[in-house]
Amino acid sequence: MKIERRKWVQAVGADAAPVLLTLLEAGGVAFDPVENRVNPVYREYTDELSEEDFRKVLAVLSQANPQFLPKADYEKVENDFKRRTDKQWQLEQARLAEQRRQTQAATEQRLLKAGLDALGGSGTTWAARAAEIEAWWNGVKRREAAETWESVFTGNRMTARQVNAKGRGGTFTIVNRHDRKDAAKERELYLDRGLGGILARVTPANFFSGPGSANRKYELGLHDLSGTLLTSARPVLKQLKPYDEAVVVFTPAPAETDAQVFAAISELEKPDADKLREYRSKFTRLRLAQSSDMGSVFVDDNTDPKAELRARYGINGRVLLPGGAIIAIDETMLAKRRTDALEHSTILSGDAKALVNEVVIVYRQHAATDLFPLFARWDRETTSYRVLNRTTSAPTGAWISDAGAWHPA
Repeated sequence: MKIERRKWVQAVGADAAPVLLTLLEAGGVAFDPVENRVNPVYREYTDELSEEDFRKVLAVLSQANPQFLPKADYEKVENDFKRRTDKQWQLEQARLAEQRRQTQAATEQRLLKAGLDALGGSGTTWAARAAEIEAWWNGVKRREAAETWESVFTGNRMTARQVNAKGRGGTFTIVNRHDRKDAAKERELYLDRGLGGILARVTPANFFSGPGSANRKYELGLHDLSGTLLTSARPVLKQLKPYDEAVVVFTPAPAETDAQVFAAISELEKPDADKLREYRSKFTRLRLAQSSDMGSVFVDDNTDPKAELRARYGINGRVLLPGGAIIAIDETMLAKRRTDALEHSTILSGDAKALVNEVVIVYRQHAATDLFPLFARWDRETTSYRVLNRTTSAPTGAWISDAGAWHPA
């Protein structure tokens, strides 16, 4: 059930509002585009509340002004709580969770086998398949170099990320994934989310410049970023969140087979560490994928708060289930985000409730360097995307229709 936070706050009044808001807090802060300021992150659905917190929320709402929270609306919340605490419902959810876990384990094994089969050769070590790995890698870059806008877009592999001036970047505080409300475990993260940051991410030397070289990801703020996987079956504009004056970064996701091979070689025993680092520095890929908005924020994924910062995006949030239910993510669903990134066609949903197909993108070098990453801006007058020079941001004369057709300068 959707939490109507602003309505509930008004209904309980000024004295009870702080108590209610504390119960609804998820931990951490985020930029609120509605209020145009940084606010605490709040839970958006009742299934994200613990049973204890839900009980307390219900108690606060029971004293609400019926002028702002009519009895019928309160009873909807009350009935949702009864559903959550019903023993038979809880047993059924446990059964479904175990079913999902088993299905996910089978998917992981299937994709690992698919990656190794596509790679060819035999053996469980990097050395045993070194020749096949090199041949595969050369093929990846050869195929990338031949890609065009049309081949990627019609192949449903084009990702889009909007870079908006109001978006959050720079240095900010993130919470600990495992204890979001403990302020003592909060850490500072530097994130470059501008267009210059995209170009820095596609510069391999920022991640690997030879044996023993430093990975400058944390120094330069070059973390993974969220985006949308586009389907050629729908207008582009309808697949993106409505950000004004945003520059859209279009970048290909890898072919599913190449994504699966890359994941498989990353799991080989005794890897060639330098080769693997080199490939990682030059292979744009999807880290996570979901057929709806992930509702995620950056978090520190450390159980030990004294350990080195491990910033991650996409490992929290929520999932839109078939039928419309929205629930907090669990470990099985997180694992599914990872495997869906390896077969991204599975997330191209026709569900009208899923406004976007969200992906977490690892921006790296693409062999078609003159074309990708491609920067463009929506033009309302012509209802098209005007392609921009990556350095000057000036229009190049090329444009893309909302249907995804490329028109050269």
